Amino acid sequence: MPHDSSQGAAAAPARILLDLTDVVILISAGGGIGGIIRVVVRLARHATAPDAQIPVTLAFYHPVRKTYVAIDPKLFADDSWTRPADLRVALGLIGVPVPFIGTRHFGEPVRRFWHIARRRLKNWRAARAERAPAGGPASGWALRPLDLAPGEKLRAAVLGMAWMVPKHIERLRALGADVEIVTLIHDLIPLTAGNEELPNPAFVHWFRHLVRQTTRFLAVSRYTADEVTREVAAMGGHVARIDVVPLAHEFAFDGTPDRSVVPAGEFVVTVGSLGHKRKNLDLLLEVWGRLAERLGPQALPALVIAGAHGRQAARREAAIARHPGLRDKVVLVDRPNDAKLAALYAACLFTVYPSRYEGWGLPVGEAAWFGKLSVCSNVTSIPEVMGPVADYFDPADAEAMANALEQPIRDRAYLKAREAEIAAMQLRSWADVARTLVARLAQ
Repeated sequence: MPHDSSQGAAAAPARILLDLTDVVILISAGGGIGGIIRVVVRLARHATAPDAQIPVTLAFYHPVRKTYVAIDPKLFADDSWTRPADLRVALGLIGVPVPFIGTRHFGEPVRRFWHIARRRLKNWRAARAERAPAGGPASGWALRPLDLAPGEKLRAAVLGMAWMVPKHIERLRALGADVEIVTLIHDLIPLTAGNEELPNPAFVHWFRHLVRQTTRFLAVSRYTADEVTREVAAMGGHVARIDVVPLAHEFAFDGTPDRSVVPAGEFVVTVGSLGHKRKNLDLLLEVWGRLAERLGPQALPALVIAGAHGRQAARREAAIARHPGLRDKVVLVDRPNDAKLAALYAACLFTVYPSRYEGWGLPVGEAAWFGKLSVCSNVTSIPEVMGPVADYFDPADAEAMANALEQPIRDRAYLKAREAEIAAMQLRSWADVARTLVARLAQ
C-alpha cells in the first residue's frame, strides 16, 4: 500500500521500542521455546547490534515495578536467556510469581476463574520457594530505566505472543499519550484455520481487542498480510498501514551439530509435530507407504520426522510398526534442539514440508540455508519462502505428493541441478530481517 513519505519527513522520529514481555513470561514459566519466541529474540538481538543504524530499545513490563523497564541487549548475546533461572536473575524476577492470564475456558466464566486462581496460587508458591543460584551474576543486572522524555513519541512494536500478556495494550498505552502500537502478525490460524489446530480463544479475544486499539500492522508474509487486512475489516477495524517483513532463510546455529539422531543411509527429513493436524504428517506417512511399494525398500530413503511429538509418538510408532513398508523407513526425533536439527539438515537428501497452513514456513528456508531442496505444499504462505526454487504439490492430493517426492529420489541429476539453483540464490539472514523490520518501524 503506497504512502506519502514527505508527510513523515518533517515530523520528529518516534522512539522504537521492542516489547519482549511475552518472551519474559513464557521463558520464566519454563515453557518450551517455540518458533515464534526464537524469531522474536533473533530480531531483538540483531536490531540492537553495535552496527545498527537506528536506535532501538528492548523493554518489558516488570511485575514488581508496575511499569515498563528497558533490557540490556547483552542478555540476548548468547543462549543464557533460554534458561529460566538465568533470565529471572538478569531481570530481577527471583521470588516474583510468573504472571498468568489463562488461555482456556473463555466461554465458562466460573470454571475460568478457578483455573486462573489455581495457576496463580501455584506460581506464587513456586516463587516463594525460588532462590537465586549461589555465586552467580547480580540480581537485575540486565535492567535499565526506560527514560522517556515528556511528550516523546513512542512506537512500540509487539513481535510475538502478546495474547499471553495480561492487560497488554492498556499497559503500553500507559507509557504516554503519544504511543503508537505496531503488531507483527505471524499467522491467524485461530481465526481462519481453527479446524486445523486446537482452539485458542485467548488469541481470538486478544486480536478482537487489538483491532480496536491500533491501525498499523506488520506481517511475516504477503499471505498473512492479506488475511490481516480482511479479518480486521470484518471486525469493524481499519488497517491504515501494513508492511510485510519476510523472515530469514538462515538457520542461526554456531555450535557443533549432534549427529546422534542421523540415521544410517539416505534419508529425507520433515520438521513438524505429530500433534499439529495442519502439518499433514498422517498423509505424508500414507504417501511414504505408497513410495515403499513403488520403489522397493532398497531405493526408498528413510523418513525422519523431527518435532515436539509428545504423547503422539508412541501411537504413531505402533502404527508404523504394523505397516510392512514403513517398519524400517520412518524415524521419529522428539523435541530436537538446534544441534540435532543442524545435523539432520546437513545430512539429508532433501526435505519435505506437507503443511496445509502456515504464516511463513521456516523449515523451507532453513533447508535452503544448508543447500537442500524442499518439496513442499503450494498453499498459504509457503511458496513465498523460496519462490520457484522449491518443488510443490497440492497437500490434499496424495498422488501429487508422491510424484513430487519420487522425482528427486529417482533422478539425482535433477536433484543436483535444483541444489545448484539454491546455491545461486541470495538468502536472507536474520540481520537482514532485523534491518528491514526496523526500517519499516522508522517510517
